[in-house]
Amino acid sequence: PRSTQGVSSAASDVYKRQLTYSVVTGLEDADPTSLSIGYSAGAISGSVATSDEGDASTVSVTYAMGDITVSAESDTDRTGADTSSVTVTYAMADGMSVSLENSEDVNTLGVSYSSGAISVAVEADDATDESWEATMAYDLGGGATFNLGTNDDETTFAGVGFSF
Repeated sequence: PRSTQGVSSAASDVYKRQLTYSVVTGLEDADPTSLSIGYSAGAISGSVATSDEGDASTVSVTYAMGDITVSAESDTDRTGADTSSVTVTYAMADGMSVSLENSEDVNTLGVSYSSGAISVAVEADDATDESWEATMAYDLGGGATFNLGTNDDETTFAGVGFSF
């Protein structure tokens, strides 16, 4: 494991505006440094994250309008490839949500439902291979979760995950 040092902070006021920032760098001169800044004011939030390793960066903006959330993101990876996406999500009071994302002319539709300890989700896209995935998770308690899923490649998985 590599040692790092960093600083982060958050400040907010009575108007529900919040500013967050963090800077993380390795202890060696050759280690990369990353910076992230976020700001939110009521229903709108935005963030910028960048790293001097390959000039990777991400810019995102989100606006929540009651049960509907609209978000946009632009991402430049370490190779210089740019991607952008726009997502609209509708969250219903009964634990169900529907989302539609457009990223690089590929539309992805997702439907999920959560109730108590169980959650299920199905996601499909209209790319040339028309991929899809179905997942289920059950919270076993004590930081343990049972996960089950399958996809269009006929890959199926089941397992228990732990978080501490």
